[in-house]
Amino acid sequence: MKTLKTRIIVYLKFLILLTLMTGCSNSGNYVKQTIMTIKVLLGNESILYKTFEDEFEREHPNINLSILINPSSSKYASNELTQLLKQEQPDLIFLTPEQYQFYSNKNFLYQLDDGIDKNLINGTIPVVNNYIKSLSNGKQFGTANSFFSKAIYYNKKIFLKNNIPFPEDNITWEKIFSIAEEFNLNNELGISFNAIGQDRIIETATYIGEGHGLQLIDFDKKKVLINSEQWLNIFRILLKSLHSNSLELDRNNQDFLSGKIAMMVSDSSLANVLKKKYSKKDLDWDVIGIPNNKVISADSSFFGLPQIISIGVNSKKIEESLDFIEFINSSFFFESLSKTPFNIGLPSKRVILEESDNKNMKVFYEFKIKQSNPIMKTTLQKELDASFKRLAEIEINKTYLGSVPLQFSLLKIKELGEQLLKKSHLNDNNNLH
Repeated sequence: MKTLKTRIIVYLKFLILLTLMTGCSNSGNYVKQTIMTIKVLLGNESILYKTFEDEFEREHPNINLSILINPSSSKYASNELTQLLKQEQPDLIFLTPEQYQFYSNKNFLYQLDDGIDKNLINGTIPVVNNYIKSLSNGKQFGTANSFFSKAIYYNKKIFLKNNIPFPEDNITWEKIFSIAEEFNLNNELGISFNAIGQDRIIETATYIGEGHGLQLIDFDKKKVLINSEQWLNIFRILLKSLHSNSLELDRNNQDFLSGKIAMMVSDSSLANVLKKKYSKKDLDWDVIGIPNNKVISADSSFFGLPQIISIGVNSKKIEESLDFIEFINSSFFFESLSKTPFNIGLPSKRVILEESDNKNMKVFYEFKIKQSNPIMKTTLQKELDASFKRLAEIEINKTYLGSVPLQFSLLKIKELGEQLLKKSHLNDNNNLH
């Protein structure tokens, strides 16, 4: 028979065990109640963010990420993507600008405002927010942690060696090409354009013309606008530079990095490479802004966003979603990203941008977006644009080779282009996306 003392000890042990079990149970319930799962829909261009999933969850132990992948490889809205958004109702959605433009007008996305989202919006450089709003009728349904923009890079060492003053902002294209010709004296290449497509002369002329606010095609009126005095002048300057060998259109960033070119027109990804891998001793460089590039439209070739990050309109986890958006906007994220092969452009946060070793980085973002709610080219328009440039390149090459006067080539391009537009179905409303 157990003594009273023994019974008391057994009873106390039981109470202690019961207390511990209750505590564990309550603790377990508490953990389960505070862990939130947010669904994140990534596109093909944003798949790199999956590599930071573990790091985010370590910083936010109360949040789990459930990663979904966009089944469509298209950068446009698609039936597959629409169905996925309806069925899964993700909390965070990574979209291309083309997809964002479509879904922001179809009640799929949560509108950011001046309340809970104020710090997120205010810390971003204005051109990024204005670009996003230009796609969605002045309202903001998303943000972007990075952007691409273009500028003219120059190699200071080559300029100093040739006793040529460094180029400055607010320069004209005429002056840029004139400076480029000065390097011919030492058999050095003055300037090139990185990643120009197969229709090189037309693409380069379009690039220059865009800075002057010129269009090759007016899709609404089905008119080709290439036969104007302004376009004529652009082609004259361009062809003169090509014939003088101060401009070549088949070079790339690697030629600039290896010190073979005085100036290179390229995007901000080159700045990332230079800052990551090249010291001042290796390559002393800086940038100036694209001439005449103060106001741009949403389909400009000067500026773009790799992705726009939106919150689903039906999400019940707004704060947790904002935690993830803040994480991928942080200095830590971009510092970690710099150690990987991924390149998503320049950070959109001004405080991070201003850490750029006294380079003239403001030229990448100090311009304005047209406030006329511009509509990006539709799929059909882009196909027509590509077809037009192919036929235009054939005709302009005849002038480059000396067989046809420039004015005749431009007239022929106008004639062939308008024939192409008349055969199209531009007024068909089914071709909006």
